[in-house]
Amino acid sequence: MATPNSSLYWLTHLDYKPHKQSMIVDFENSENKIVKKYAFFPFFDLIISKEKIQPVLKDLLSSISGSKYRLKFEEHSVKVLAKDFNELKKLHSLLVSSLQVQPILLKPEQQFLCMQDWSYFDSFASEFDDLIKLGLTSFPSFLDASLEFEKVFSLLAQNHLLSEKFSEHLSLFEIWDQFLNIVEFKYAFHFESIPFIIVNSNALHAVEKFNLSKQTLNCLCCKPKSIQDINCLPSSLMEVEFLQDGFFFDSNNREFALQFHLSQPSFFSRLKRKKEFGLLQYPIGPFYRNQKAMIPFSDALRLAETHEVSVHWTQFQPVWFCLIQKSPLVLGLEDLYARNQWLTQSLETLQVQDLQKQGLKTYLKQNQPIAFQGLQVYKDLIKQLLVEFPSYLNHPSSSHFSTDLSHQLRFLTSFG
Repeated sequence: MATPNSSLYWLTHLDYKPHKQSMIVDFENSENKIVKKYAFFPFFDLIISKEKIQPVLKDLLSSISGSKYRLKFEEHSVKVLAKDFNELKKLHSLLVSSLQVQPILLKPEQQFLCMQDWSYFDSFASEFDDLIKLGLTSFPSFLDASLEFEKVFSLLAQNHLLSEKFSEHLSLFEIWDQFLNIVEFKYAFHFESIPFIIVNSNALHAVEKFNLSKQTLNCLCCKPKSIQDINCLPSSLMEVEFLQDGFFFDSNNREFALQFHLSQPSFFSRLKRKKEFGLLQYPIGPFYRNQKAMIPFSDALRLAETHEVSVHWTQFQPVWFCLIQKSPLVLGLEDLYARNQWLTQSLETLQVQDLQKQGLKTYLKQNQPIAFQGLQVYKDLIKQLLVEFPSYLNHPSSSHFSTDLSHQLRFLTSFG
């Protein structure tokens, strides 16, 4: 007799078959299993022009049997495909050592999931001979008895674009490195455009509100024509002419105030004024009548209102964000928020189900289902990652560090 879930299946297993250039995928429910075979060739992308890379690739491929590889030249990159992942790893290592580039190379299973926009434990509706993805609806509790804790956590980690922290004992910074690599790889296939969501918390808020990443900061496609364009960041500078002698002002931004103090003349004048007036940050100045300077746009508008400066609207140094493509950082954060919501709902469902079976004993850790423990540990990991996110972006040792991005984040989070 068919049950309500008999036509609902969950993606539970991948098996890469290099000799057949295929990926075997298992879809299961409590009663049935469907096994499907998909053609699959692992690859990586080199973000480099065809003219620069073609001679080097020809030499490398000829030295390691080029017939194992196929090149696909695109406008700003070269896609390198292989019949076998191990062979692709060899070429990747050679390119890293010879070109000093680090193209993203994911495990075959992660590549396949990204390309299909699928995840472990995604649910699928069975319609005739086809499977239609429904997404992350609920955790397949029928698997609980057959999966060990480490396996649940490992699959969840790959599922949600994170590394297998449980088995590899990686630091949070290393997990962020791998996570962002996978996000960038995935969204090369599944492009998303603005609008994007906004959250409330300093660096997270700044990244999402202003669509920030090293790819979308000062992009080539959306350079502002005016300081008043909607994608100009508050850190954009505007030329002003001062109308008083010996003029100081307090900037709205602590980061700009500190950088100005450390880099401009009259260091001791500012130090003395800060101490004399009990200021919390260094004043900007001194300036003299008819002197011109570039200052933050928000400061320029405020000083113009009090007639202390005149604004030169055509003279500005814009800092901007992309209006077309959504930042990989934003996409990654949105993914974590969505997964966290799914985890919360799945934990609540499992707890209710187990409460009906065990009563109050379910609240004892040793009595909790394996799936519940795996989900809870994973939820805790996501919370830790979000807490660590600002430190990661501002740390020079992270593989996705950008000096310009770090500066903008410090600027945007230091208004006061």
